[in-house]
Amino acid sequence: MDNNQKPEHIMPAMGSPIVCVENAFPAPFLLECLKYADHLDPHEGRTGYLKREKDENGKEVLSHGEDNPTIRQNIVKWIEPTTERGRAIWQQVDSTINNSAREYFGYDTWVGGTEGIQYTEYNYDENSEIKDHYDWHIDSSLISPYPFDRKISFSLQLTAENEYTDCDLQFGINVNADTEVFRRRGTLILFPSFLTHRVTPITGGTRKCLVGWCRGPKFR
Repeated sequence: MDNNQKPEHIMPAMGSPIVCVENAFPAPFLLECLKYADHLDPHEGRTGYLKREKDENGKEVLSHGEDNPTIRQNIVKWIEPTTERGRAIWQQVDSTINNSAREYFGYDTWVGGTEGIQYTEYNYDENSEIKDHYDWHIDSSLISPYPFDRKISFSLQLTAENEYTDCDLQFGINVNADTEVFRRRGTLILFPSFLTHRVTPITGGTRKCLVGWCRGPKFR
């Protein structure tokens, strides 16, 4: 994150801020994310807990629950620190998200605790009855079976606002601010993982973003 960049704070109900930072990463980094993602295997977006399983070729991959296109339809690819390029992207994002979690939210998080980063595409297909979207959901659960909690969710916009229509990130609270900034390339949005949110159906073009979750000890 650019230390000279002043973040825009959006304060919703109950004192849980949504933090929006324009130009959070330099343009070459955004381009590198797009180039690297071109070489990754695509998967259908799923709902549920993140877990590891083996694909039809016996290769271990990250899985995200069940297929349910009425709730979620999009394409995802996973950026993990298992290659030199993937590690460089992952480390830069992990450092920024953890620093932000502490500075803006005061949450106890783990450095290196960012889950595999999800590169996400929402593509418009006029022939598809269900348009790419992700309906209302939260990213964490108080009844998680894991000995940690997702604490901060983030979305980093990789495409410019004029490259797609609709497909907006929305929250289940009144956001008293200009949310057009959410659509701008390079904008980083951070919010508590227990906050209800959705991505509305896309009606044109393609939207690309990085999303992920910062973990830490379970909330008390």
